[in-house]
Amino acid sequence: MSGPAAAPDRGRPSPDDGLHWITRPGARIAWRTDGSPDLPVLLVGNALGTDHHAWDGVLAPWMAHFRVVRFDARGHGASPVDASWRGRDYTIELLAQDALAVADAAGAPRFHWLGLSIGGMLGLWLASEAADRLDRLAVSNTAARLPAEVWAERIAAVRAGGMQALVDSTMQRWFTPAFHARQDPQIAAARAAFLQLDPEAYCGCAAAIRDMDLHPALARISTPTLVIAGALDPSTPPALGRAIQAGIGHAEWLELPAAHMPQRELPDLFGAAVSRFLGAA
Repeated sequence: MSGPAAAPDRGRPSPDDGLHWITRPGARIAWRTDGSPDLPVLLVGNALGTDHHAWDGVLAPWMAHFRVVRFDARGHGASPVDASWRGRDYTIELLAQDALAVADAAGAPRFHWLGLSIGGMLGLWLASEAADRLDRLAVSNTAARLPAEVWAERIAAVRAGGMQALVDSTMQRWFTPAFHARQDPQIAAARAAFLQLDPEAYCGCAAAIRDMDLHPALARISTPTLVIAGALDPSTPPALGRAIQAGIGHAEWLELPAAHMPQRELPDLFGAAVSRFLGAA
């Protein structure tokens, strides 16, 4: 495990030479840590089709309170998938076990978890199946179950036409029309990361979402939880977040005027809300 990354001026994240890798069945998982090793660990789980840079805009203020551990899911960013695993379906459990292996490599027996989209799904699995590892749980723009046919269609589209087949529709869902009108550089960065994704890994992760039903797990979650939704999110609208809140029973609720990527559209609001919930205020 490395020590704290040397932060350039204004606390911005250090470059990718701070990456480490762990070996998992079928993949090598890239991860990094930013912030003092003496601080509580915040482990973050990315959305499908993004890499650890999706959190760059909220990282600096969090580093004052947490050691932030980020990683690229298998087939995303700097995490290659073995050729022998091409064509395989993944599961939420497999991807959550990848996250636990990253926590182990980072020397974090306990941690806060923040997950966006599929990262939130992993958080629900962790809180129901590995609650002894979690201190607090924040899930954003996510669902406990989604229509299987939607994901079957996306898998078929990628198998036929690669990531290019979905990139335009995905960017439209991820960001509000107002954010698109600004031509914010975050959109170009998100688009580039999406197009660099291994199509086989996308299909494997999409199969995990297609086959997922976490509703029975919600009642087992006792970890203090915050559910965040985007009021303008067409991918996981607020009703799906409300269902998670109701299933858990004790979860707090936050709705932001954003689409599927509130940490990129509203980094100050999103970052401050997460920090308050995790006890950094």
